[in-house]
Amino acid sequence: MMERNMDYNKNQFNKSSPLPHRHLSKSKQKIMDRSPSDTNSFYDLQKYRNEKSNVISRGCNTIQNNIKTLRPEQLKLIYDDFVQELKLWSNNQSYELLSHIVRVLDNVNDMILIDSLILNHEFYFILINTLKDILKKWQKRYDALSKQESFIFRNTSRILFNMISSMSDNNDILQQQQQKRQMFHLFLNQKFIKSVKKCLENVAVYGKHITNGNNFKYFAKLIDILADYQCVLNKEEQEKLSSLLLNSIVKCLCSEYYVDAFKHLQLKSNSMSENEKFFLRKCPSYLTSYAVKCLAFKKYIPVIKEWKHPVKHSMYHLIDILNHSVSRFQSYVTRISQYLSIIDGLLVILNEPLLSTENVMEKSTNIEVILIESTIILMLKLVCHPSILNYVKQKQVTQTFLSLTNSKYDSIQLNAYLILACVMNEGNISTVVNKEKIISKIPHFLK
Repeated sequence: MMERNMDYNKNQFNKSSPLPHRHLSKSKQKIMDRSPSDTNSFYDLQKYRNEKSNVISRGCNTIQNNIKTLRPEQLKLIYDDFVQELKLWSNNQSYELLSHIVRVLDNVNDMILIDSLILNHEFYFILINTLKDILKKWQKRYDALSKQESFIFRNTSRILFNMISSMSDNNDILQQQQQKRQMFHLFLNQKFIKSVKKCLENVAVYGKHITNGNNFKYFAKLIDILADYQCVLNKEEQEKLSSLLLNSIVKCLCSEYYVDAFKHLQLKSNSMSENEKFFLRKCPSYLTSYAVKCLAFKKYIPVIKEWKHPVKHSMYHLIDILNHSVSRFQSYVTRISQYLSIIDGLLVILNEPLLSTENVMEKSTNIEVILIESTIILMLKLVCHPSILNYVKQKQVTQTFLSLTNSKYDSIQLNAYLILACVMNEGNISTVVNKEKIISKIPHFLK
């Protein structure tokens, strides 16, 4: 039985050297084909497996010893070995080896883990399948996962979450989207998604898992990952994902446990329990990520002149969700910056004569008034993002917001002036803006 003598630490790799385990298949097959009752073959198999577990140990040691200098090329070769060895073991038998692997990977620079050379590596599929298997066990049990299962579940979830977060830190939005789409097919695995869905429904209906400490915390991180992916999916992919998960998220938000989370939220506390974070932040976050994609905009903005009260009310509540999200989490502003068609939709609403606050009764609760007010508040929050501001400037919207400074409603006037201050240069704004008028409106606005 031949073994590859591969030094992972070399700066240059000999391309002519044999790939991992190329010459092992026949001898391995011999061992695997023998009768388990044959004592010698049993020890041969154990010896073979011990050798293979040593291969994984060597790979993990190489990663640990070169943690600051590890390169994607080295990690790819190590991943190749991991995949070959893990395939020899059943799920339960492989957990000890996986524990060792995820322990060291948790310390690797995330930018190495998401390098294009290894982003689609089969090893990541093994991690997702392992998560799926552990989730299936978790949803069927009334007791906690084993220590080993919990360790793999937490560390794997954290590694994947950190990989996605590192992609989100990329200032190149196009590259960020490409990376996320490249990795997304890992998660668009129906069996994995169905395992997540079943756990969500157990939470919503029975309150199961919510007292399961750190496991529940890292289950919530999986929801964060899937929420983040909502924003990079095309319509067909998003509908595929939402058809499996969206209803389960809504069930959690409509459950007694959501109400309980609010009841137990401490007014003076600076932190939240994992239970509170899940119901009051994670689930709304997922719902909002679905809204950010704004398929409703694509459907209803082109026919805005035909809007009746039901559509107006629905669009107001959609925009209100976005308003709340961008106020609380800067990441949502970044997400919207990736879908500038949303900005186009908001400008259409603000420009639509049929929604003009001058054409409705002087009543601040009128749907046209609160829709325009919510839209202009959202626009002001969004123009604080550099790429959105540049986009709005290119749209030549000065006249739109100048018109809104004549609104009967102080909040709409003041926000229109503030947006003009962002999109116009200092010399131009002084010629079109009445400073005394702005100052006179501030006390009314603060009441």
